Amino acid sequence: MRWIERLRRNGAQRRTGAGSATPTAGQTWLWVTGPEFYLDDGGRDRADLDPASFDGPRGWWTCHSDTRFGDVALLYRARQRKDIAYLVRAESDAYPLSAGDGLPGRNTHGCDYTVVKKFSRPLSIEAMRADPSLAEWAALKINFNGSVHRVPPAIWKRLLDRLTNRRPEEVRSAIEHRARELEDELALEQYLVNNGDIWRKLGYSLELRDQQRRWADRTRADLVYWDKAGGQYVVVELKARTVNGDTVGQVLRYMANARDELAGGRPTKGIVVGADLGKWGKSLLEEHPEVAFVSHDDLGASVVRRRTKRTRLPNVS
Repeated sequence: MRWIERLRRNGAQRRTGAGSATPTAGQTWLWVTGPEFYLDDGGRDRADLDPASFDGPRGWWTCHSDTRFGDVALLYRARQRKDIAYLVRAESDAYPLSAGDGLPGRNTHGCDYTVVKKFSRPLSIEAMRADPSLAEWAALKINFNGSVHRVPPAIWKRLLDRLTNRRPEEVRSAIEHRARELEDELALEQYLVNNGDIWRKLGYSLELRDQQRRWADRTRADLVYWDKAGGQYVVVELKARTVNGDTVGQVLRYMANARDELAGGRPTKGIVVGADLGKWGKSLLEEHPEVAFVSHDDLGASVVRRRTKRTRLPNVS
């Protein structure tokens, strides 16, 4: 079974509903965004969109209603940059957005995403216009007007050739890495759901209250527990690899969401689970004693491991 099908069957139902469990072929898209989403206050590229700086930059993004878990997209930076600079992987099926989330006056959808690659040499719209192989691309003819466009296979291949200097295996490797990482995180999540007594052995008295909890800001926590001993909610964030500072910041945001949406303003706690603890993550945990670190070894979670066997991939390169 192809990895894209296995991941959808394991994870899509709890992410987007029962209708999402049927796998479909991987699709390729162009997402269009403005500088308010890709530049920081100083006019520089946002560091939190760079996988080299952050552990799998993720969140939710507006997308086409046909987007499915495992689709991939190139991100076009409109107006100031006017180029393609990122490769993004959809990590849920598309879901409807409320009026306050989407574009005014439009029936929009969103999906969860992870940035899997920032290209070292972005491809400008001028370079695309000058490329005869891209001349008939309908989206380019209208200057990428709109928020999302389908990318035909031949156009996708040409874009990757240009973006990677004819080394599309770079894209394949990035997608494969994220797919394996997500598969490990889903396996770890299910391991904890199926083995609740593990927490008791570590001195916790936790009762599972929610899995893949969607907050009002449309971010999503892996697991939410009730601490029967402390009488408060505990948010657990799972990582297949090293826990760094951005992961600690992530669970702190989810704790704030739990405080506001579940706990009636009362304090909450957090646990980050990972293979080990990075220097930045350790420093932040020292500043936030309300967040604890638990390693895979502490949990006995041999289900999470680095794989060496090559995984079959959808034909996106």
